[in-house]
Amino acid sequence: MKSSYIISIQRVTSYTGKKLDNPEWEYAQYDNYAGSFSTGYPCFGSLLHAIKFNSVEEAEKWFEEEKTYLDFDSRNYNLSSLGIRKI
Repeated sequence: MKSSYIISIQRVTSYTGKKLDNPEWEYAQYDNYAGSFSTGYPCFGSLLHAIKFNSVEEAEKWFEEEKTYLDFDSRNYNLSSLGIRKI
């Protein structure tokens, strides 16, 4: 079985800005799943829609190309948890 990789980060606040008692993991994906509200931009969200990469290098390349569009501000995310994970 071939390995896949995902990019993950821990969210520390809710979408309304309230501090979460139990931080939640979110995963790199494209905003394509909100119907007419979808932007198509890269974002972090549920594991269900996570982009699966074939290699660490592929994940790193995607992140370097898309990071300017990602909103991963330290008020909402634990930046030290950002990483590429094997699944």
